[in-house]
Amino acid sequence: MTRSDRLLRLSSIVEVEEKARARRLEALAAEISHQSGQLDLLRRYRQETAEQLAVGRVGESFSVRALQDQQGYLAALDRAIGQGEQRRVQLQAELERLREAWRVVRRRVQGIDQVAERARCDEDRQIRRKEQVVLDDYPRRNAD
Repeated sequence: MTRSDRLLRLSSIVEVEEKARARRLEALAAEISHQSGQLDLLRRYRQETAEQLAVGRVGESFSVRALQDQQGYLAALDRAIGQGEQRRVQLQAELERLREAWRVVRRRVQGIDQVAERARCDEDRQIRRKEQVVLDDYPRRNAD
């Protein structure tokens, strides 16, 4: 097995790792997108609920207990939005970490491929030299 063959084999092994990391990146990006969509829905719901509660209060009297319940509900929505935002930020940080790790592996694959290509060119050059030596010696050997 030639050096270029060994390097290509190594490249394919590292490429499997690179593809696995790329799939993880894709899955995490989809999760972030889903999380952002859910947060947007929750924010809209919170806004609509607050508007409905405000409109409902106009001209009506509410008990203190009902107002506290409404405020508690909105506060719970705010906490849920805050937690969702924290989770999204954590996922985004994880995505950046994984993206950098993927880039490192990708550069490794590219480097191995370049070295393998150089080795293949060197091997081809050596084969051509050997063939040329044989061709150059042929007339001399046949002349004797």
